[in-house]
Amino acid sequence: MSLYEMYISGRKSFETELQVFNDQTKRKVLNKLRKERNRMNFLSHITEINFGFFYAQNGALLEYEKKYRVDGKINEPDWTIYLNGQVIIGEVLRLNLIHSEQSIKEFEEQLVNRVKQIKGNYCLQIDYKNQYFLPSDYNLDFIIEELVKWLTEPRSLMDQVVLFDNFSFKIVKVDTALDNIIVSSNVGLINIDKRRLESKNSIFNQKVNKYVDLINSIRLPYIINLYIDPDSGIDEIDVFSFLYGKTIDDRTINSIYTDLNTGLFYSDNKSIKYLSGVLLRYNNTHIYFHNYYKDNKLNFTNRELFLNLKPAQSFSGNTEVGSELGFGNSLQ
Repeated sequence: MSLYEMYISGRKSFETELQVFNDQTKRKVLNKLRKERNRMNFLSHITEINFGFFYAQNGALLEYEKKYRVDGKINEPDWTIYLNGQVIIGEVLRLNLIHSEQSIKEFEEQLVNRVKQIKGNYCLQIDYKNQYFLPSDYNLDFIIEELVKWLTEPRSLMDQVVLFDNFSFKIVKVDTALDNIIVSSNVGLINIDKRRLESKNSIFNQKVNKYVDLINSIRLPYIINLYIDPDSGIDEIDVFSFLYGKTIDDRTINSIYTDLNTGLFYSDNKSIKYLSGVLLRYNNTHIYFHNYYKDNKLNFTNRELFLNLKPAQSFSGNTEVGSELGFGNSLQ
C-alpha cells in the first residue's frame, strides 16, 4: 500500500476537501502525493496542502508551486495566494523531529502498543531513566518478555520495576474490570533542539533567505507558514520570543520587558525587509505573527484579517480539516 493510500484510508474526506482548489492545483497536488515514497517528505507535502486549505476556505485563490524566473533562476514557492485584491507569496516550513528523536518516538509508540496487548488488570506508568536512549540498543521482544514475567507474580499499587536499566514500569492503578493493561506514558516529551528554529543557519532562516531575490524583484508580501511537530516541545510562546524578542526579568531595575534586539523581526535585516509575517499552525489552530516594519507589503485588508487571528480560532473556524496525518488518525 502506498503512502497516499495509507493516508486517505485514515482521512477519507481528503479528496473531497481538494475540491476547494482549481483543477490544475488539484492535479499537481495529487500527482506529487501519489508519487512520494519518503514518509517525511510526504508529511511535508500534506502540511503544504493543509495551509492551502486554510487560505482557500477563506476566500483565496491559489497556485501551487508557480514558477517565477529571476535573473535566470527558477523559483517555485509553495503557494501563490490571491487574497483581497493582493498577491502573496507563501512558503511552508514543517519543523520535524530529527532522525534520532523520531526513532525514539517510534520505539516508544511500539512499546506502548505492545504493553497494551498484555492481559492484566493494571494501569502502568512508563518512564525512561535516559530519555535520549538509542533504540537500536534494545530489543522490544525482550522488554515485553521480562515485563510479562514480572506481572505474572501478584502485584500491588505502586509496585515498580526497571528493565534493562532504562524502562521503568510502575503500577498506578489496579482495576479488576480490566482485561488488558492500560498505559500512562511519558511518550511525546522529547525536547526539540531549538537551534533548528533560532540559529543563524536554521532551516527557518534558510526559508527567509530562499526567496529574497524573488521578493525584492516582484515586491510582493512574503509569509512563512510554520507547522511544528506537536511532540517538539516548542509552542507559540517560543515562536513569539524568536520573532519579537526574549522576555527579560531584570530584578536590578524591578522590571520585565522584551528585548527587541533578540527578535528576528528587529535584528535580521532580510527578515525586517522581506518577511511580512509568520502564520503558525499549532494544536490545530492558526496564530499570526506580524512584522511591524513600516514597509510591510501586506495591504490593509489582509493585515487586519491576519492580525484578527487569535489563539484557538482561525479565519473560518474550521480547523479540523488541517489534520496532519491520516495514518492511525493521529495528529502530527
